[in-house]
Amino acid sequence: MKFQENSELLQSNAFIDSSGTGSNSGIRKTCSKTVILGVAESDAHVVANKLIEARLKASGYEVVNLGACTPLSEFGQAYENHPESVAILIGTLNGHALQDLSDLLWMKQKFAVNCPVIVGGKLGLSPGKAQRVGQTLLNRGVDALINDIEDVLSYIQQGQYGLAKTG
Repeated sequence: MKFQENSELLQSNAFIDSSGTGSNSGIRKTCSKTVILGVAESDAHVVANKLIEARLKASGYEVVNLGACTPLSEFGQAYENHPESVAILIGTLNGHALQDLSDLLWMKQKFAVNCPVIVGGKLGLSPGKAQRVGQTLLNRGVDALINDIEDVLSYIQQGQYGLAKTG
């Protein structure tokens, strides 16, 4: 699901649609080619994770793959170890993204995350729930919701990052 049916999300300054457009509100752009990748804490689905890792590597990125069932603190620690990272990618398929990412703002602050956090996958069992969850995640610190790896690559390469509204 790409959320393209929902005009509210498409108009969000933190949502990137398949055209790769978005706003740039201050996250630094670096020359690094490191991406931190993992699957949300309550989710053990790794097939897409491995495919995304392979595609990132084929595009010249160094991938720090944290695997499945990754707590936010581990994403933060990985960023602390790789502060040059251009993105943190978090996958989820089980519909528990709100719960798994509830402390995202805390993690971004504690570890001084200065790159976009991109979430992809299945956010809810119904399109309506997925849209509501997506908007809530953007409000809670997710920088972009992108489900297509080519769109993720375009987003990272263009450096068109936008911080989600937090208040």
